Amino acid sequence: MTWKWLLQRQYRLGNTFAVRDSLYGTGRERFRRLAYGCARVGLGVAMLPALIVSPRWGMRSLTHILRGAGMVTGILGHSYQEYAPAKLQGQAK
Repeated sequence: MTWKWLLQRQYRLGNTFAVRDSLYGTGRERFRRLAYGCARVGLGVAMLPALIVSPRWGMRSLTHILRGAGMVTGILGHSYQEYAPAKLQGQAK
């Protein structure tokens, strides 16, 4: 397990939840997921100065940012395939 993998996983998790909502959810659920994703990105950005004090809290801020970004991009139609070849990233199968 590496830091890169952990951060990619956070992005994928947020994206998966959002893609599910965009395919099967109501308009209200999609809006709520988008708002929640934006809030997580904002929280992560606000927590970024903690990276100077503690690597643990800095990493936590990055996970908030990436999971929120995954949610936002998922609602906007981007489907992230974690283990797909690089040229297939973002293309639905």
